[in-house]
Amino acid sequence: MHWLLQRFHSILFKNSFLTPASLLVWTGTISCTVIFVMIVFHEAGKNADDASEARIISEECVNGMLVVDGLRSKLQVLEKGSDGQFGPEMRGTMRELLLARVKYLGDCGGGVETDSFYPELRRRFETAMAGEMYAECQKAEELGRLALENRNFEDALRYYTVALYQQGMINEQFPSAEQASVGRVATYTKKVEEARLEPLIEAYRKASVDADAAYERGDYELARTLYSELRSMLIGLSYKVPKSYLDSDARLRRVERRVMDLSAMIKGRELDKETELAEQSADEGDYASAADAFARALAIQRSIESDYPGSSLAAPSRFEKLDKLRQNVLARPLGTKIDDSLSTLDISLRSGECGLVSGLLADARQTASEMTRLYPGCDYLKNANMDRIKYLFGIRDEVCQLRLAVMDHLRPVPGNPDWMIMDREVSQLIFEKICGSNPSALKGVSLPVEGVTMEEARTFSERMSWITGFETRLPGLDVYMSLVQPVDGIYVRNGIWSGSTAPGRQIQPVATSTADLNGIYDLLGNVSEWVEKDGSYSNAGLVVGGNVRDNPIRISEIPQEGHVVTERVRNNGFRLMIRAGAGLSQ
Repeated sequence: MHWLLQRFHSILFKNSFLTPASLLVWTGTISCTVIFVMIVFHEAGKNADDASEARIISEECVNGMLVVDGLRSKLQVLEKGSDGQFGPEMRGTMRELLLARVKYLGDCGGGVETDSFYPELRRRFETAMAGEMYAECQKAEELGRLALENRNFEDALRYYTVALYQQGMINEQFPSAEQASVGRVATYTKKVEEARLEPLIEAYRKASVDADAAYERGDYELARTLYSELRSMLIGLSYKVPKSYLDSDARLRRVERRVMDLSAMIKGRELDKETELAEQSADEGDYASAADAFARALAIQRSIESDYPGSSLAAPSRFEKLDKLRQNVLARPLGTKIDDSLSTLDISLRSGECGLVSGLLADARQTASEMTRLYPGCDYLKNANMDRIKYLFGIRDEVCQLRLAVMDHLRPVPGNPDWMIMDREVSQLIFEKICGSNPSALKGVSLPVEGVTMEEARTFSERMSWITGFETRLPGLDVYMSLVQPVDGIYVRNGIWSGSTAPGRQIQPVATSTADLNGIYDLLGNVSEWVEKDGSYSNAGLVVGGNVRDNPIRISEIPQEGHVVTERVRNNGFRLMIRAGAGLSQ
């Protein structure tokens, strides 16, 4: 700058030829030149500072590289004389080399490792460093395994805790080591959990076995105590044991249900004793004591339902069953009284002493009403005797007349001394009186009932047994055939009502044809008759004997047709057999 000023001074003051205009030009030129020179000098000074700094960084990187290379060479020398052993000096050199490499990469290499030697070196170094820790880990694992096998959970917990700690330290301090393993940490964690929880689970299992055994042998008091203790144990376990290991909630619900059941069972035994006492008292005729015992039993059952609603013994059906038993037992005297009244009634009816009938029926009905009021759920109310009392009381003023309508028209059955058979078919008059209906198409009080089902005929038979006091039934096929065979052709042509003899081929009044040799009318002809197929009640029956629509030839063949008992067959009627035998009195 100083030189430029001197030059400017020489030019300005030694050259007199300069004019003012040229002076102005030179002044601007010189000014621009000075400014340019100043800029050049400033940039030059800045570049000089950068060069100095670059020269300093380069020296540090070179020194760092020299340190790394030196340590690497030292390591190579140590490895040649190590025979594969990692002594203290070699380990120290490895550590220094790795630290120097990390520093170098941080200062000069952008922190990125590109040489595969160093990751492998780190793996080898960390594997060597982790060796002792891993050996301790393996030893602890083996001791823990043996302890678990021997069910020594305290030692197992201690050893597996050591193994878990050592493995965790390996993973944390030496993540590149061969011994580093997340899986082993998970395994040891599980083993520690097993060693910690298994004693609790084992104690629970033993308590559960003891409680179940007491329950199975019927020691309900002890079982309830043990299950109550088990419940407390499970509540504690629910806070200590994860559900994945033991579902305490589900087991707790089962135990609580069992405690409730046992409490109910203990009361149930008291109930059973009261029930047994009630039945024993009833058998001895002490129905007052029986009633008291049943009242206590019902009270116990109600307490079971209110105190232990979740118990299997708390079902409403058990109370209903117990009450039904109570009613059945306490209804026995009334049932016996009804039976005695009906037995006396049967004797009167069989002997023809009709004067006692109304009084006996009134007594039986009053007793039945009392039973219905006091014991509406007892089984005796479903007894056929109740139907008989209701039916006979309704026709009590006609019982004797209806009885005679059958008893006056009986004939012996050859070969069956105990049985007698009606000598005529059942008329519409008597059928309607007994059954309250008349299914016949052609109406007439003296005509045989026809179009009747076998089911209706059986109902008529049952009610006639109530009225007569004797067993009654429809004839069996065997009895019927024994009465009509052998067939007399002349009798069939002239003595019965058939299509050839009945006016207009219409049904005729009962007992208006010619009786057979046994004094029986219309076994053949007039209306066909229901008979039991095999001598016993079934869902199938037979219609036999022909009717006014058939010709004598067909009737003489004794036609048989099978029908179900509910089928209504036109021109078909029936008659009864009565087991009166020597006791018959008209």
